[in-house]
Amino acid sequence: MNRTFRFTSLIACLLTASALLGACNRRDGQTSGDMSPASAPDGTAGTMGTTPGTTGTDGGLGTTPGSNSTTGTPGSGSDGVPQTGTGTGTGTGTGVDGGTGTTAPGAAPGASTVTPGASSQAPLNAQDQAFARAATEAGLYEVAVAQLAVEKAEHPDVKAMAATLVDDHGAANNRLAQVVSTRMTLPKDIPSSKRKVIDQLNKAKGLSFDRQFIDQVGIKDHQLDIDLFQKADGQLSDSAMKEFVQTTLPTLRHHLSMAQDLARKLKQT
Repeated sequence: MNRTFRFTSLIACLLTASALLGACNRRDGQTSGDMSPASAPDGTAGTMGTTPGTTGTDGGLGTTPGSNSTTGTPGSGSDGVPQTGTGTGTGTGTGVDGGTGTTAPGAAPGASTVTPGASSQAPLNAQDQAFARAATEAGLYEVAVAQLAVEKAEHPDVKAMAATLVDDHGAANNRLAQVVSTRMTLPKDIPSSKRKVIDQLNKAKGLSFDRQFIDQVGIKDHQLDIDLFQKADGQLSDSAMKEFVQTTLPTLRHHLSMAQDLARKLKQT
């Protein structure tokens, strides 16, 4: 009787151990499958989304996101649990004016920005073109006559101002050329009336040259420049041209102030 009871207990223990071992194997198989989505022998990984976004109308961000996740072919972990692979995509859009933006899936379209001094593709009307020509001719003259003063001026402050004019008016000429870009052809020569001023100044020497340069170029010519730009500020139609005028005017006023100070200093010399 005692021997039969021990035999029955042994069989019960073996059955319990077998059940526990099977449960452990199933749990291990499930964990292996969960840890590696779409990586079971018969699972296929998801692909990356590649659909481009729509074109932005102003060069800002595209408004349609790229394709979202693409689901891979279900595979099976070691315990038979299906595994799935996914991919993501990002769309890109290119604006009609050359701007490029990117749109993440679900993102709202971005607003366009205007870079100061950047050229536009909009045609220039006759009034805007007339100002661009006049401003370019004045700028070419200012650089040429200032280069003469750098060489001939006697007073060091006059030489320093002349060097400033060369740099500032040269930079303004380059900005204006960028603004009009291919929309019109700018003058390349100094007007004959301004060449006469340069020829007359070239005959002067020493402090006489300094005084004439400050009076004619530093004061009179800059007063004309400021008047030209102030009128243009209220009349121009092109936004990039208006921005050029508004950023250049403070420089012209500074030049005039420098010349007026130097004129008073030269009277005392």
